[in-house]
Amino acid sequence: MGKPQVALTRRTAVNNGCNQAHAAKIVLPVPLHRIAERLWSARLTRTIQETLRYIICWKMEIFLMTSVRVAGWAAAVALAVGAGALSAQTKDWKIDAAHSEADFSIKHMAISTVHGSFRGLSGTIHFDPADVAKSGVQATIDVSSVDTGVAPRDTDLKSPKFFDVAQFPTMTFKSTSVRKDGDHYNVTGDLTLHGVTKPVVLKLDEPGKSEPGMDGKSVHRGFSASTTINRKDFGLTWNGTLKSGDSVLGDDVKIELDIEAVQI
Repeated sequence: MGKPQVALTRRTAVNNGCNQAHAAKIVLPVPLHRIAERLWSARLTRTIQETLRYIICWKMEIFLMTSVRVAGWAAAVALAVGAGALSAQTKDWKIDAAHSEADFSIKHMAISTVHGSFRGLSGTIHFDPADVAKSGVQATIDVSSVDTGVAPRDTDLKSPKFFDVAQFPTMTFKSTSVRKDGDHYNVTGDLTLHGVTKPVVLKLDEPGKSEPGMDGKSVHRGFSASTTINRKDFGLTWNGTLKSGDSVLGDDVKIELDIEAVQI
């Protein structure tokens, strides 16, 4: 009868096993508690009762420990999957020239606004919503694609008097930092135009959701940004003076970018 006495010395561990299983509301695969109740109601010696109780509750404790381990593994898997889903949001996008444009507007004779656009856009966007500081963009615009809707004016804009596309066929933008600012992002970068490079800050709207392409395979996403530059900062200084004393052209140029990009 040596082993039954050993069972009695482990009563605390046994009680812990049963109590933990009950407190955790563990649903056991075998109704061991019902077996225990029946054994307790049977006319068995106390030593035998304690021995059986030890065996039953020892099984409960093992089951409880196994359940905790499984729960831990499940939590680890969930964290891994969550981290994977988060990193999956970080994507590189290629600008789709067919569905993107850079629009600009400038005051004319101080009484109206002339609008124009560039259609020859190319470049890549790296967008990381989890850590926007790691985001960035590099873009190039074909200056010869300028279009104001008036052919003679477009020709004038391409001449040495303005953009001088023969010498400066492209303008580029390369971001140096990105940070969240309320409901938008401030994208700071270097704009090179007409052979001059100056820092510019783009106000980027919160990007919308991505959409599957018409081919059912590609993934598309839209990006919209805006800024205002002074054309004279980039060597575009030509102007005329009206009889009223007002300038023919304003100095500030408002720029709006509507970009559709395809996931790389």
